[in-house]
Amino acid sequence: MEVKGSGLDAGATERSHLDTGAVVAPADRTDLQENAIGLLPGIIYNMASAAPGQVLAVSLFALVAASAYGGIADMFLCGLASLCIAIAYQRLNLWKQNAGGAYAWVSRGINPYLGFMVGWAMIAGWFVGTLVDVVTMGPATLGLLDINTSSQWGATIAAVVLGTGVTWLTMRGIKLGARVQLTMAAIEYLILLVFSGIAIAWVLGNHAGTLQPSWDWLNPSGISGRGIGGGAGAISAGILVSVFWLAGWECSIYLNEETEQPEKKPGQAAVLGVIILTVFYMFLIFAFQGTVPRGQLKGHSENIVSYAATQMTGTAGGRVAAFAIFLSVIATTQGFLVGTVRIGYSMARDRVIPSMFGQVSKHKVPSLAALLFGGACVILTVVYVWVSSVAGSIDDLISTFAILFAIFYAASALTVVWYYRRRVFSSPKEVVMTGVLPIIGAAVLGWAGVKSIIELQGGAVTALWIIVGLGVLMMFIAAVVWRSPVFRLKPEVAPALGDEHAAEATGGGGHV
Repeated sequence: MEVKGSGLDAGATERSHLDTGAVVAPADRTDLQENAIGLLPGIIYNMASAAPGQVLAVSLFALVAASAYGGIADMFLCGLASLCIAIAYQRLNLWKQNAGGAYAWVSRGINPYLGFMVGWAMIAGWFVGTLVDVVTMGPATLGLLDINTSSQWGATIAAVVLGTGVTWLTMRGIKLGARVQLTMAAIEYLILLVFSGIAIAWVLGNHAGTLQPSWDWLNPSGISGRGIGGGAGAISAGILVSVFWLAGWECSIYLNEETEQPEKKPGQAAVLGVIILTVFYMFLIFAFQGTVPRGQLKGHSENIVSYAATQMTGTAGGRVAAFAIFLSVIATTQGFLVGTVRIGYSMARDRVIPSMFGQVSKHKVPSLAALLFGGACVILTVVYVWVSSVAGSIDDLISTFAILFAIFYAASALTVVWYYRRRVFSSPKEVVMTGVLPIIGAAVLGWAGVKSIIELQGGAVTALWIIVGLGVLMMFIAAVVWRSPVFRLKPEVAPALGDEHAAEATGGGGHV
């Protein structure tokens, strides 16, 4: 089996010198399809995972309530922080191309135990994101067909049929998935742009119930008296909701073993994806948040885009908008499932989770992992639909989604600073790229995440503790029972500029 290297020497094998001899880490081999996609599909996967249509439809009210109509500013701040982290991802991907992304970087650059917990947070966050997507398939489909969105049988059938279809698509290979994503993206974004223009004209035309734009929309605290409890918006809450909107912008990183020029294009796609998504989201917020009164935003929070489109253009327009949201739900479900499967593949390859998640089919895809993750989401969605007592607990789990993403984004950014510490002060460019920007990104998202953890209550706290507890248990099994060699690797550090020969001798980074 081919062994892929990392860093400056693509053929080098990672080694850790132990008392018992040299241990070869199974970290960089790949059975995935190399050079399968280019830069554009990577960008599209990033945008599909972030799901502009879906998140606008189902969480515009959440952003308005958290930010008191200051969501544009909060999105801008979150976008800047995410861009700092995307640049960090780009630098880390130049060092090591691994489908596990931050899991591999933190494990090899700081500490394998911390890396495992980061990977566990990634698995949990991406799985919960996939579950959220499958849960919203029912209402999106029923809304498109003009059927009662509260129909349990309708939601169940839609989730089972579409969830199975998306799982099958994921199992058929990355090339087919990329072609489908490009087609859906072209249709979805065109529809959203058209209705955004209509919405702006509608608001500026002073139609009844519209909220006129004001300079307070550019204030992170929004309009006083419009926030939760009647006060101004909470900046940390607005940023955390914005994290939920942007989450998934790094999907291309998990496809780096399948991308052309794997050391360059996935990182470029991540940076471009964050920029495009941030600008697009700010435009969508400006266009739609004033189209209907706040009470109607709340009353139709499950699909405000379709409702607003119906108000502006009639039933036919509402149906077209519902179709865009339907495509967005399908696209983000497939994008999130693709990312979850690749993270699981990388961790299974390192023997820190069960090996079945690393089994690759003839289509060069971890098909069993796709089947298990996709099937679990479908089953949990059916339970969610039919068992009302469970719905609250799943909602609590979903509320931890943005916290998980904020935490592992911040951890990834700090890894850049630590891994490149020998060269961070070698030039003004390095100071900015490997010092200032990652620290800013980690500080903003880390602050929002920690503040939100402190404010968690009830079932959400329980959900977070369950995730942490299961992660610690799995880590113990991997380290003590399975004796994964990853836990015996010594941290790597980038050589100082001018010491490239030392980097070649160690496969991309010296050992500490």
